[in-house]
Amino acid sequence: MSQSDSCPFCRSLDNSDERFGTDKTKTFHVNCHNCGADGPLADSPAEARRVWRTRPPEPKRGNGNPPRH
Repeated sequence: MSQSDSCPFCRSLDNSDERFGTDKTKTFHVNCHNCGADGPLADSPAEARRVWRTRPPEPKRGNGNPPRH
């Protein structure tokens, strides 16, 4: 697994391909075991991994400075 396989939300490399459906209607996605994020559904494990890698990361919020009280 490469750094590009890291979760776009928490950057964890602890993820795996998950399968859903029956033999006729199976779909796949990648699931992050750290934060629970799920990747987009795909027709194969390879396609699920590809779309997981190309997902844009969640936008950063704020300016990086702690809030002042």
